[in-house]
Amino acid sequence: MHFTKAIEASPSTLLIHKLPRVIEVARAAVSDEGITGYIACALEHSNTMTGLLFCDRQVGQPDGLLVQTDRIAERAWVEGYELVVTTLGDVYVVAHHQYQNGALDSLDRCH
Repeated sequence: MHFTKAIEASPSTLLIHKLPRVIEVARAAVSDEGITGYIACALEHSNTMTGLLFCDRQVGQPDGLLVQTDRIAERAWVEGYELVVTTLGDVYVVAHHQYQNGALDSLDRCH
């Protein structure tokens, strides 16, 4: 994966030319129909989800930008992936949790 960035860059000029593998695998497992986007490096807090958004069907932002969802209303599991439905009806597939990358341990573990 490589990035392209222009001088005086804005979010619209920062582009990712290839989807991360975890996003590609999640898209192959979960149908795109009705999905708002796919979140990588997801971290849940205060009943919302924060992470990097890919394949945004609603706003059309460039892939890989940070997003914080509205409050989570429902959850479901499809093909081993967590789907979160927000109070506004957006549906996100959690492709990868932040603690799964090895940089952080599970947040529920006491040290």
